[in-house]
Amino acid sequence: MGKKVKALFKIFSKEKYRDDFKKGELYFNTLEFFKNLEDANESCIGDYCEGAVGFHQPDKIKIQIGTFKITDFAGPVVVHKDDLDCYNVFSLASMNDCGFNDSQKYTLADMKKIYSFSEKISSIGDYAVWIRDPNELIRRIEGAAKKQNYRLVRGLVEYYDPNVFDGNFSDIDKLFHKKNDFSYQREYRFVLKKNESKNGPIVLNIGDISNICVEMATKEINDKISIKAN
Repeated sequence: MGKKVKALFKIFSKEKYRDDFKKGELYFNTLEFFKNLEDANESCIGDYCEGAVGFHQPDKIKIQIGTFKITDFAGPVVVHKDDLDCYNVFSLASMNDCGFNDSQKYTLADMKKIYSFSEKISSIGDYAVWIRDPNELIRRIEGAAKKQNYRLVRGLVEYYDPNVFDGNFSDIDKLFHKKNDFSYQREYRFVLKKNESKNGPIVLNIGDISNICVEMATKEINDKISIKAN
C-alpha cells in the first residue's frame, strides 16, 4: 500500500494555540528545544534523541582516548551535531497507510483499527483540528516558506526500536527518525532551515485557514473515522 497520508490533524494543549493555528500562525520550534525539553508526559513531546545523526548500542561501540579504551556503556550512545539545533519543526498527526502489509488481506474492521489513533494521542492535548484539505495546507506552508527564503523539507517520520537499532542516519533521515516510543503520534513533519545560524522559534504566517479546519476534541478523532465499502 505504500505510505500514503489519508488525513492530517493538529493537536493542541490550549484553545489559544488552536485558534492561532486557524488564523494561519504556525509555530515552528527548534530541534534544540525538543531535545532539551524535560517532558511532564513521558514520550510526549520532549526527546533527547531529536535530530540524532547516530544511535549505537552499547555493545557495538568503542571510544578511545589515547591508549585508553572505553567500552562499558550504561546504554545506547546517541550522536548529535550542533548545527542541527537551529532547524525548526512543525508537526501534525497523520492517518496513513504505514500499518498495512501489502501481502495481507484486511476486513473493514481491521482497517478501522489500523487507521485509528492510540488513546495516548490525547497526552499531547485535548483540542484537535482536522485539516479537510491537506494539499492546501501544504501549498500554503511551502509558499510562505519560499517567501521568507527558508528551505523546507517535509514528510512522515519513521520510527526505530531503540533496543535493537544501531547505525547512522543520512542527511534527510536524521530529521525524520524517532524512537518507536513516539510512534503513536504518527507524525507528519515540516522542517525549516534558516539562512542564518540564529537559534529560536519561527512563527510562519500562511494566512487564515479556518475554512479548511474542523474543530473537535482529541478523544473524538477515532469516532469520526469510518470505513465503508463502495
